[in-house]
Amino acid sequence: MPKKEKKAKEEQNKNCQNCNKPIYRISRYYRNGKFFCGKGCFKASEEKMAEERKKKEEEEKEQKRQEAEKQTEEAKKQTEESKDKESQVEEKAEESPKKEEAAPKETKKEEEPKKDPKQG
Repeated sequence: MPKKEKKAKEEQNKNCQNCNKPIYRISRYYRNGKFFCGKGCFKASEEKMAEERKKKEEEEKEQKRQEAEKQTEEAKKQTEESKDKESQVEEKAEESPKKEEAAPKETKKEEEPKKDPKQG
């Protein structure tokens, strides 16, 4: 007995997915796992779902486009920063050889006074 009562309650609780009218066993229209009051409501709900899907797809495309723009901007910033760092390193490198050139000359002068083979 309890199973029959549950089935009756389930049928009473089912409403049309589109217009929310109560659906009776005689006049129900079941498609895609949902109950509708008729073919017209089914088609109307399909159109709504198609519009929603299109909106979601457009939003996703817009988000992807914005993310791609952000990534390109970040990449540009990183390349500019790396170029700035490289130019700074090059400037330092140009200054440091001048100092290094002076230092080896001093070491050469120190190395010059060697023992003569005649004296040794």
